[in-house]
Amino acid sequence: MLKRSYFSLKVHLVTVCFVVLWIQEVLMKKQVGNRGAKLPTISLANGVEMPMLIVGMGPWCSSGHKLRDHPCYNDSLAASNARLARKVGIRAVDTAFAYANQIGIGIALKDLPRRASWVTSKIPACSISMDLDSCVVMSEMFFNKTLLDLGTSFVDLMLLHSPPPIIPWGSTCGHKTCALAQAQWGVLSAFLKRGKARAIGVSNYCASCLQCLLSSDVTPHVNQIQYHVGMPGADPTGLLGFCRSHNIVPQAYSPLGNYQTHSLASSSHLARIGTHLNPQRTSAQVALGWIIQHGVPLVTASNSDLHLKQSISTFNMDIPHAVMASLDAWDGAREDPVRGACR
Repeated sequence: MLKRSYFSLKVHLVTVCFVVLWIQEVLMKKQVGNRGAKLPTISLANGVEMPMLIVGMGPWCSSGHKLRDHPCYNDSLAASNARLARKVGIRAVDTAFAYANQIGIGIALKDLPRRASWVTSKIPACSISMDLDSCVVMSEMFFNKTLLDLGTSFVDLMLLHSPPPIIPWGSTCGHKTCALAQAQWGVLSAFLKRGKARAIGVSNYCASCLQCLLSSDVTPHVNQIQYHVGMPGADPTGLLGFCRSHNIVPQAYSPLGNYQTHSLASSSHLARIGTHLNPQRTSAQVALGWIIQHGVPLVTASNSDLHLKQSISTFNMDIPHAVMASLDAWDGAREDPVRGACR
């Protein structure tokens, strides 16, 4: 009788332990986000899968001010927003050395195994007055400082934030600019080979500056550019087509318009289209859906869990062909052209 009671007690204790472990697992999933809700990815030229939706921690402000006048994402807020994004199912963030919040992102990264999150960062362009050796040293310093600030041994994607200054502004990429871009690209390529980045690319690069890098052993995997509905056209300057012809994935930032205004989120035209598609759809979802249906991954910004959830649900949208064609032709954001210093 005593043995039977002892055996029953052991069974009871084992059951309690399993229940406790199960509760802990459930709570952990709630804390770090549901891994089952995997977002779509896009394959880069080297086989790395990049998330189609990434949360940006850059110069965006809900009040519409410029970053230097109204800083939004300091270290504390960046860490908080990265955790918020993860809570709703987005484990991918976009930052940069210039955003001055990489330490905060690094704090949030410690909550999970490193491979469970995607991190994009960017290093600044070299000054046009620099010699090539100084450009290389500066680029290496920025890369190493980024890894140090993030508290990680690698980033998933490292970008050159922009081409070196173009002289004159708006012209094609000149000899000096091209040489500096190539020097910086050599640094990124070296870090890629050392495993310090899983993929590398550029941002705000026009066709002529991209041309400077196409003879390299490794060509850019990504070109992050301003791209959104209403510019107008599905490929306003032909840059998307140029990138794709060289196996470079174009990635959209400012998907809701210039970061100072976010005008597309309050567009009555897009709101009417959203309501027509589904009474629950918003103008922002229409704008994001247009980008996604053109096969372009995007970086969006929000400190609202509702808006982030709506961004995720955009992948379930199906904008009819006729509506996509009308959105391609719409010029509601024609005053907000593709940002860039060259052509």
